Amino acid sequence: MRPKLVIRANLAMVLSTLILSILASIALGGDSCPVGSFASFDGKKCLQVVSLETTFQSAQGICASFGGNLASIHNKYDNALIEEHVNENFWLGGSDLSDNDAWKWTDGSKFDYAYWAAGGPSHNSGDDCLLVDKMTGLWQAKPCNTQAFFVCETVVNSCTPSNCPTPKPTTCPSCNCPSQTTPNSYPLGPCPSGAYCNGGYEYRLIGGPKTWSNARSYCKSLGGDMASIHNSDVGSEMYQMLEGNSYNAWLGGQVDANGVLRWIDGSPVDYQSWQQAYPVAYRQLTCALVALEGDVGGWENQNCLDKLSFVCEIPVFSS
Repeated sequence: MRPKLVIRANLAMVLSTLILSILASIALGGDSCPVGSFASFDGKKCLQVVSLETTFQSAQGICASFGGNLASIHNKYDNALIEEHVNENFWLGGSDLSDNDAWKWTDGSKFDYAYWAAGGPSHNSGDDCLLVDKMTGLWQAKPCNTQAFFVCETVVNSCTPSNCPTPKPTTCPSCNCPSQTTPNSYPLGPCPSGAYCNGGYEYRLIGGPKTWSNARSYCKSLGGDMASIHNSDVGSEMYQMLEGNSYNAWLGGQVDANGVLRWIDGSPVDYQSWQQAYPVAYRQLTCALVALEGDVGGWENQNCLDKLSFVCEIPVFSS
């Protein structure tokens, strides 16, 4: 049996060396993120998926040893981007190690975006680290000693003029230049012909009736998610889509037993347009839809297992 143990040890060593070399290349920088990693949408971070199962603390230690951290996420663009690159459950850099429901990122940035599974993070003692469920893409609070893949981030070096130090080294330090974009101003592509777009998203009505969960899976297969609505312009356009096809359609909202709405894409609930007497506080989780009743297409909530048409929101980015 000893030869097998030696082989396994050697394989683990090779894998560790490969991972460390990739992370080192990210830390050293260059004009763009190195092969095997990818840039965040604002171009300010390089992200690297590490296909090695380990604990939260060990993952953070590996990322930190090369000047990085476990990844923090601040918008649904990066959330979707990372999910596309990982095939197993994985750690992000969120934790609540003080057990006071005050979640923090290991890089010290503000915890201003979340994509929790229904009901929010677990309040069980010991469920203190942020694990992403690959099957659903939703965030979960899990014990920090769980073994999982992880995603590291390193900040792209800012470009500032500098002289080589004295004595002059063999090469001057390289400088990474982040793209000249800011959060919420990502490079947008043209809206597809005949489609309705708003805020960098195409809103697409799908006529084939599906349950809410199956509808969401279909939207994600298109590279998007179920639609969330944040202003009356999108709400009115949604109603016009439905009016021309004479059916109600699922949105990307879920309503809990207290009648409180949340958008499944993690965006804030900053606009609502319910029909009179809605939302109804049922005992079980229900899902939001745009209904044709009335003049403006108000929202209703009903059993998520009902089959309806649905609206997907798909990011429109330049290629």
